[in-house]
Amino acid sequence: MVTVTLRFNEEKLKNMGRTADEMLEPIRKTLAHFHIEEIEQGVFHSESDDGTIVQGVTLKFMIEYSYYLQFLDSWTVEADGVKETCTSAFWDWNPPDAVLEDPRIFEEKDEAVVTVTFRFKEEKLKELGKSVDEMLEPIRESLENHDVEEIEQGIFRKTGREGLMVLTFPLMYIRKHLDYLDYLDDWLLNVDGDVEDCKAELISYERNHPDEFNKS
Repeated sequence: MVTVTLRFNEEKLKNMGRTADEMLEPIRKTLAHFHIEEIEQGVFHSESDDGTIVQGVTLKFMIEYSYYLQFLDSWTVEADGVKETCTSAFWDWNPPDAVLEDPRIFEEKDEAVVTVTFRFKEEKLKELGKSVDEMLEPIRESLENHDVEEIEQGIFRKTGREGLMVLTFPLMYIRKHLDYLDYLDDWLLNVDGDVEDCKAELISYERNHPDEFNKS
């Protein structure tokens, strides 16, 4: 018997023009495939022997859409009477970065266009014995099956409120392979013309939070 509870910060949602029900809708749809019952708003419960699936599915969703964490007051799981807080455990594994903290994507209309651009240092790649396409392969793999378009080599685009996944998945890969930054000339996030330097942001975050990048 497992219960997952998601409580959103109403003030933050109000500021970006969204409701808790709108935020919960994709989670509801995902859990509905596994016949998970929502017993009250944001409270998902399973009585089955494999009740942990409700937590596993929720965790997978949060990994894919980690910007949700900015708008949650609490995220807990209770299994057989034992309650745990999920948000702190999540960030222990996947620490936040400044480049993920900006909720502007939600402030835009549903058709906001998000692009991420990777430009490589060609000479350093030659020394490494790799091509641009070889370097892009793990980025492409992280984005496949998520309706992300590579509009030209190294430029990935997604439209709509889920657009930040075009940043989230590559970031998760690069965080685990920081030497990747050595071969990048540019790594840029563009939200409807507003550009952020992701490479500089991650280098700055790493410098200020070294312990989070030295975990085994």
